[in-house]
Amino acid sequence: ALELSPVERLSGQFPVGAVIKTKIASIHEFGLFVEMDAASNGLVPRSEVSWVRSEEPLENSFSVGQEIEVAVLGYDSQRQRVSCSIKRLQEDPWQKWKTQFRRGSIHKVKVIEVK
Repeated sequence: ALELSPVERLSGQFPVGAVIKTKIASIHEFGLFVEMDAASNGLVPRSEVSWVRSEEPLENSFSVGQEIEVAVLGYDSQRQRVSCSIKRLQEDPWQKWKTQFRRGSIHKVKVIEVK
């Protein structure tokens, strides 16, 4: 019998959209690698860590071995990669903003600076 590739094996175990509790395996400038199982890691790209952009090093907020929850975003069988997200488990602030500040709506604001 042919052995499944890591991505084929993981996609059977964790379908797209699944939320899994995992541990951070390593931290890099471009994102976090998380343990999918004993043999494979998934990547949470920096853009999928938080809805708020930050240039702060990820090491300031996360540590290797830390338990986190991630959502499985997708699988790339060509490149044998698993994409995950932390921010997709939280409400998108832009959707809330679009609801609260609809086009044509009027709001009281305080001007704090004019240049």
